[in-house]
Parts: sequence; C-alpha cells; structure tokens
Amino acid sequence: MLNNLKEKLGKGEVVYGSWFSIFHEGAAEALAKTDLDWILIDTEHRAANPETVARLVKTIGNKGAASLIRVAWNNVWLIKQALDTGAYGIVVPWVRSAEEAAKAVEYTKYMPEGLRGSMPMVAAQVWGITPGEYLAKANDNIFVCIQIENWEAVEDIDKICALPGVDAVMIGPGDLSCSLGVRGETWHPKVEEAIAKVLAACKKSSVAPGIAFGKDLEHTKQLAKDGFTFIGAGADGGFLAQGVKDTLDYLKK
Repeated sequence: MLNNLKEKLGKGEVVYGSWFSIFHEGAAEALAKTDLDWILIDTEHRAANPETVARLVKTIGNKGAASLIRVAWNNVWLIKQALDTGAYGIVVPWVRSAEEAAKAVEYTKYMPEGLRGSMPMVAAQVWGITPGEYLAKANDNIFVCIQIENWEAVEDIDKICALPGVDAVMIGPGDLSCSLGVRGETWHPKVEEAIAKVLAACKKSSVAPGIAFGKDLEHTKQLAKDGFTFIGAGADGGFLAQGVKDTLDYLKK
C-alpha cells in the first residue's frame, strides 16, 4: 500500500486532519511537517485555480500527511483534474444516493474499472514512483471519501457503505442540519440521530466513519471514542489563530 492514510484506516486507526483554505505554500509546508494524518484542500467553498492546487499538493508531497482535495462537485472532470495533481485522495460533497456515490468511485479509477483518463506523469512524481507504477497502483491506492450532508444520503447509507471503492464517509454536520430542517443547529437531536445512523452503518461495513469537525477538542476526542476514525481536528486559519492566542495568553499572564 502506497497510501499510508488508507493503510491506517484499514487497520482501524484514528486519523486526524486539517481543513486547508489559506492556499499558500508556506502554510501547506508548515502543516505538512506536523503529525497530521491528512490535509484537505477545500475547493468546494474556496476559489482556487488548478495551478495553485497543484503546487499545494506538490508542497505537501509525501512528507507524512496525505494530501486530499474536496472537489466542488461530483463531476468526472473535476475529480480527474484533482487526482492528476498527485493528491492521495478526494472528498466528494453533496452525494445523495448510492448511485451518485458509485459514480464518484468510477470517476477515480483508470479504465477499464472507471473513467479516469491516463495522464500519470505529475501524480507519479509527487508519489515518488514511475508513471508506469502509478498507473498500475493508483486504482487500489486512491482514497475515496463520500460526504454525507443530506437526509437522502443518510437514508441510503447502508447501500453507500456497501459499495466497493468507498473508503470512508464523512458527515458534514452543518449542511446536514440544513437538510434536516434545523439550519445552524449543528448538534440538534435530529442531527445527532442521523450521525448515529451513519456511524452504525459504517461499523457494519469496512468503510471508515468520518466527521468534518466536533464542537470542541473534548467533543472531538469523544467522537473518536464513539468509533469515528476519519476526523477533522481543525482548520489552517483556526490553528494559526489559536497558536497566536495561546502564545499571547502565556506572555501576558
């Protein structure tokens, strides 16, 4: 296995990551040198040109944290372009059914298993292998995460988790609250009930249960105890602000 993230999740380990939207190579390099397991470049809610994203993926490289890209939509062109940067995986938002999830998986695979076009040179360079090796190994090593942020996806979660090629699902509590009619009440009982249903489905399958964030650090730690293994520990801007705050709080005591 060339993808340490998939290997860790396959063993049932808890992996923590950071959302990334500053889109500066210096910030990417700083995060890549920490003990984070994954860094997720968010191109759904942040405007970023492909050249910038490619440079960020190359900066993160294979230093330890897996570079992931959240694409803007479940689209073959967007997923192909994201993976051709050399990213180790993708997160696909707004998937509402097993049929849509199956399409997302298909878009990540080289033919004949999928619809990804063959252009392995850049990705192979990031992975530190030859283009031929990348072509031979990418289908088994690309990490595919389906985001669960709609009540329809929750209803279809057993079928989504049964799909070959889905490595993880990640709950987006914010959008899920909107879909369930309690917009902004991220931890409303309706949302908690949906989260529990998704977690239970994952535990019955080989799919890693993920969640975008917790209420705070204590809650995030509890999510891991509850069984979540793919967990957002924070975001680049938040880590930066918290580091400054902690430093100044200490200095001004």
